[in-house]
Amino acid sequence: MPDSPPRTPLVKPKRYFDEADDPLPRGLAAFALYLIGTSFLMYTAVRGVVQRIQSPPVGLKRHLMNRVFEWILLSAILGCIVLLGIAAILHYGSGPPRMQGGEFHEAVAVAAWGYAPNALSVPFSYLLIRRKLDEFESSITSPEALQAQAEAMQSSGGSLHIVLSLAVIIWSVYILGHGIHSTHGINLQDGLVLAGFIGLFAFLWNFI
Repeated sequence: MPDSPPRTPLVKPKRYFDEADDPLPRGLAAFALYLIGTSFLMYTAVRGVVQRIQSPPVGLKRHLMNRVFEWILLSAILGCIVLLGIAAILHYGSGPPRMQGGEFHEAVAVAAWGYAPNALSVPFSYLLIRRKLDEFESSITSPEALQAQAEAMQSSGGSLHIVLSLAVIIWSVYILGHGIHSTHGINLQDGLVLAGFIGLFAFLWNFI
């Protein structure tokens, strides 16, 4: 009895993209889960920091919590722009349009599925944030300082955060490289080089 086709590209990305009728809807669903997860992490970090502010001015906590929804919206917009940028790198980096075997929407599907490891890492990131909050005391008095502290909270966690981030990046590079190899018919090594470039940028964004 033949194996059933994979439902996601998490383990066998080339086979998934070879056999999937239309990977875009599920890919966008995975990307949406990533956006929801990161929004939840930001809300958790901001709320935790706000609750630990010592002797805040009247109305400060409420004002800061109102601002968090603006930051979440801006982060979601930026995430969508980055998704299209990754898709563009994969699509146009695969060679001249006349030489390509894939369409831009297929590159978007591959790029969207590349966020699946990030979505799966959300529970672990949440535990790291909660642990950091337990050690935290704040004297924040401005929205800008709160945003900076919340962002730092999401990227903190010491060696555990580094290991988790590297695992997610490597897994994403694996999906992106094999995915674009399948959809655009380029050499696997070239696909992994493109994906590796994206992974390097993600690493620098996270740690520098």
